[in-house]
Amino acid sequence: STLLLYTDGLIERRDRAIDVGLEAPQTLMHQPGALIDDLCDQALEAAVDQPNQDDICILAVHFP
Repeated sequence: STLLLYTDGLIERRDRAIDVGLEAPQTLMHQPGALIDDLCDQALEAAVDQPNQDDICILAVHFP
């Protein structure tokens, strides 16, 4: 199991609905066998792909 905590800067954008932003981390978490470092990298890459004026923080914990 993996627990992913993040600030709203990861999912909120002024130019899209909040539901769209919430889907991105959920999609990442459904990748079977993905390494926790890769999950965080992918989440950050998707977030910084667009201009952002909010801070982003991610905390991920994996429980084998």
